[in-house]
Amino acid sequence: MFTFTDLVLKVTKDHETCVTWCQENSLIRSNRICDVCGDDMILRVRSDKAAIEWRCRKRGSDPHDISKSAVENSWFEKSKQTIEKIMIITYMFSQGWTNYDSLVHETSTEVTETSRATIAEWIGHCRDVCFVWVDNYMERQGFIGGEGETIEIDEVKIGKRKYNRADEDNRRGGAYRLEICPDNKRDATTLIPLIKKTRSTW
Repeated sequence: MFTFTDLVLKVTKDHETCVTWCQENSLIRSNRICDVCGDDMILRVRSDKAAIEWRCRKRGSDPHDISKSAVENSWFEKSKQTIEKIMIITYMFSQGWTNYDSLVHETSTEVTETSRATIAEWIGHCRDVCFVWVDNYMERQGFIGGEGETIEIDEVKIGKRKYNRADEDNRRGGAYRLEICPDNKRDATTLIPLIKKTRSTW
């Protein structure tokens, strides 16, 4: 069982440890070949620590100085935050800890304080990934219903009420499919295509 203590002591305790852990767990690449000379590139951490890059610098008959982001095509791509901070936010979200004040406290340092805008951005990324997973999972389940069967259509609020009191979903047993309405639109133009995705035709 991986705990928050494990994360702090074994992963995010310093920058090099976090980079190595991410490489060992396939979160970022562990090697890269130079497109020019074909040699292994060297992983370099820039002074601002948020940027990690692969670099190949050669002199002689074929001089070149090539740099590539080490977090390209990864969860950390295009972020200005350190991977340690992103790891903590991601882990806390996975455990249901989404209180902004707690996230700001756990990811801030004596030098810099994490902004609430940064927390909101990354919580949004995490939720987007969850929605994509649910959508793909439901699509793999196939159609429901058939001749002589009744399909009930209902709606449910996904999220929490005020004061962190979660909504209850008292769905009855049986097969169901969950579809997320884009931009929370519930008009016929939006709903009919979603219904056709899930019901069996006969």
